[in-house]
Amino acid sequence: MRKLGGNPVRCQPPVLMSLPALSLLETRVLGVLVEKQHTVPDTYPLTLNALVAGCNQKTSRDPILDATEDEVQGAIDRLKALSLVVESSGGRVMRYAHNVAARAGSPDAGGGVAHDHHAAGTANGR
Repeated sequence: MRKLGGNPVRCQPPVLMSLPALSLLETRVLGVLVEKQHTVPDTYPLTLNALVAGCNQKTSRDPILDATEDEVQGAIDRLKALSLVVESSGGRVMRYAHNVAARAGSPDAGGGVAHDHHAAGTANGR
């Protein structure tokens, strides 16, 4: 309990939305989006090609995957249906950003995308 203006205030833990179990590839896609948002913000949101490369990256990944473009697109589609990934346009190709903070009810919601959003979804992990 904290005091606000001399009055005790009960702090509530954040309400986390229940998420369904994600596949290894769905988790990897979400993790890549979260990672790349922070490590290469100039290229975020990511294209499908960049997401495939990130999912198949040989360093700092366990297990190492060899996902195809179609497999990654399928994972993106499911994550969009779960509102964990958002799709944006405005350039030559579609770009994808995570929506984990908003989906989890975090006050700092958003995947850092100032583009047009259509459905979304993300998750971090292996």
